[in-house]
Amino acid sequence: MNIFVPEKMLDSHGKTVLDLAFTLDDKPVKPEIVEVVGGYLAAIRYTDNPRTISLYYLTCSLTILVMDSQNETLTLANVSLTGPTRLSVITNSTGSAYFCSLPMGIYRVQVYYGPLVGEQNVNVTQDQTITIYAAAYKTEVEYAELQTEYQNLVAELNTIKTLTYISIATAMLLVAGTSIARKQKPKAPI
Repeated sequence: MNIFVPEKMLDSHGKTVLDLAFTLDDKPVKPEIVEVVGGYLAAIRYTDNPRTISLYYLTCSLTILVMDSQNETLTLANVSLTGPTRLSVITNSTGSAYFCSLPMGIYRVQVYYGPLVGEQNVNVTQDQTITIYAAAYKTEVEYAELQTEYQNLVAELNTIKTLTYISIATAMLLVAGTSIARKQKPKAPI
């Protein structure tokens, strides 16, 4: 399919052909764009199945900064957008997820760090940056520390087991002693 984009229309909005966003069934696609007289021709290839193709002239960029519960940036979190288009990006080393050429509109932002740890709606009407505070925290524990903690827990569990065995054995001896004492109790004379 070929779509003509008039240059005058882009100029009237202060946009360039690089600001255009195309979707096929709500998923972003990159068309082949050729400059022609009076504008641009965008070619999108797809199968014969019925499809929905959308062209958005007014687009924005959205940067989402993800912070954890300790107010530190959260790297490697999956940030998912659902709205006029659906996208997903992993946060970088600064905890940021960057989306460019987003069609204007309301998006549901969901942050996953394993499970869902944060979400909110955002109305994208201009280039913007938002911060989402996730209900997650990073752990940076050395293997040696974990192994020491594990060994301490095993020792504590063994102590509990030993005390339990001693308690059971003591209880059994008390029950046995009481039973023997009852059997040996002298009978009163008649």
